[in-house]
Amino acid sequence: MIKKTTCFIYVALLVAMATATMVENSHGTNYAHTAIYGSWWFIGLWVAITLVSIASLVSHNVYRKLSVALLHLSLVVILIGA
Repeated sequence: MIKKTTCFIYVALLVAMATATMVENSHGTNYAHTAIYGSWWFIGLWVAITLVSIASLVSHNVYRKLSVALLHLSLVVILIGA
């Protein structure tokens, strides 16, 4: 279930970012930021992928391997900072 959800969210993010790139090229950066990058659903996709990734890490006991856990935790911190 987690893998299917992760794949769906990744595809949705891929489509959204590809669309945002095309919108940015045709309408400008400010419009793309307002319409896509700053929208609630785009931020929601990033929150969802972060939560699903954390659930996957916990379910696979990755937290027992310190180096792998720190790598993935750093990605979560980067997403929170973004």
